[in-house]
Amino acid sequence: MLPMYQWVIVALSLYLLANFRKQKRPPFPPGPKPWPIIGNSLQLPLRKPWLAFTEWGKKYNSQILYANALGQHLVILTDVEDAIELLEKRSSNYSDRLQSQFVLRMGWTWNTALLPYGELWRQHRRIAQEWYRKQAVARHLPLMDAHSKNFLRTLFATPDHFIEHCEVFASAFIMDLVYGYKLKGHADPIHSTAQRAIAELTQAMQPGALALDTFPVLFKILPWLPGWNKFEKWLAGCRELTSRMRDYPFALVEEDIRQGVENPSLVRDMLEKFEANNFGFEDNNHNVLSGIAATSFAGGVETSSVTLETFFLALATHPEVQKKAQAEILRVIGDDRLPTSEDRPSLPYIDAIFSETLRWQPLFPGGIPRTTVRDDVYKGYFIPRGAIVLPNVWSMTRNEAVYPEPEVFRPERYLTPDGRLDDGLPILSFGFGRRACAGKHLARESIWLVMARLLATFSISQARDAVTGREITPETVEYTTALAPHPKPFKCRIEPNGLATRLFNDA
Repeated sequence: MLPMYQWVIVALSLYLLANFRKQKRPPFPPGPKPWPIIGNSLQLPLRKPWLAFTEWGKKYNSQILYANALGQHLVILTDVEDAIELLEKRSSNYSDRLQSQFVLRMGWTWNTALLPYGELWRQHRRIAQEWYRKQAVARHLPLMDAHSKNFLRTLFATPDHFIEHCEVFASAFIMDLVYGYKLKGHADPIHSTAQRAIAELTQAMQPGALALDTFPVLFKILPWLPGWNKFEKWLAGCRELTSRMRDYPFALVEEDIRQGVENPSLVRDMLEKFEANNFGFEDNNHNVLSGIAATSFAGGVETSSVTLETFFLALATHPEVQKKAQAEILRVIGDDRLPTSEDRPSLPYIDAIFSETLRWQPLFPGGIPRTTVRDDVYKGYFIPRGAIVLPNVWSMTRNEAVYPEPEVFRPERYLTPDGRLDDGLPILSFGFGRRACAGKHLARESIWLVMARLLATFSISQARDAVTGREITPETVEYTTALAPHPKPFKCRIEPNGLATRLFNDA
């Protein structure tokens, strides 16, 4: 054992070395002043952090922000140019994911979007890109046509249930595409299982719920405390839900193949490719493919339903946008048929509405966190290895220099002065770089078709008082605090026009 004076020398040397390194490296980006030991843990917002981070940017006059929670570095990007530079141009360093022990214990180990940057993620990504690349989307147009018509038909029958219809459309289309499974309405057990599993995940991804990752020692302490068994039981229930969501529809496809049932789907195509290349149904192929399929389902359902719900809200509160869109449809294709994907180049205003819907209420306003692989220096600021990097999409879509009056729903932002679609403004909800949404082309095509056909067959307006008949002017509709926020329940008036009556009156 070393004498006391030698321990003092060692401690002093380590202290001086740490301070020397601190002096040699560049400073962290601006941010709130940390408290001793706990850093900024108590200053991090627990609800709608994207709003607080936007205010931080104004307060500290910086587009790059920094906070520290018990040694965990957090870097927040509030400007799209910085996000493109780091998350796209330096993507090899900024494409890793934070591995939440909380989320992993819920059973989401197979989710493509949450996998760490590495070979397994690359396997997932290659297959997902083959399924959803831009050139492959045309193969899925017949399914889009059928499911968009069914959405209109159910809306015609029960317009007051429009939120439910948005959710069912999103589930039914992606289930049919991925598994060849025909959804049996809102009560279908596969749909309800997925809804419950996704709801649990979105709650677990909120900052306040991730305390177990901020304080990983709690995983060793809490099992000794009263109530832990109840928490473990809840985790076991989550794992059962996520496992059933991944495995049950996949098993139906395998059973169809064994029984010789012809039922086309993306999963079936890939399984047959594996078999043709002598891969068979090996465990790794099964796990990779079932994970990609379930990720497609989870991601597609959540993003499509939120976008359509926001679209209804935008039409109900912005009648001038609806009138302009319907005038474009009448001018281009008339009032005797539904728009098709072939009409899309001739209907740029509908495309602009799609883009503005995703800007006005971004799908993931706080961004999905990345982690850095190694130390980096950007604009004179130090970004350490293992830092969580958040692209705060809400701040980016509220940049008044790019989007004047950002709280106003104005599709014209995405049009050139001569009325053509302007591709210069990116859709930030799809993400950045190697982690950008693989299904963005499919999402854009399928949701565009629903939007165009809805505008061609219905008029959406504010709800009316049952007694006086006067329009009820809604207050600002609140959104939930989830990772992908939904609008809280709201009412609107949905009236079919002549085309809708001719098409669906006998349905």
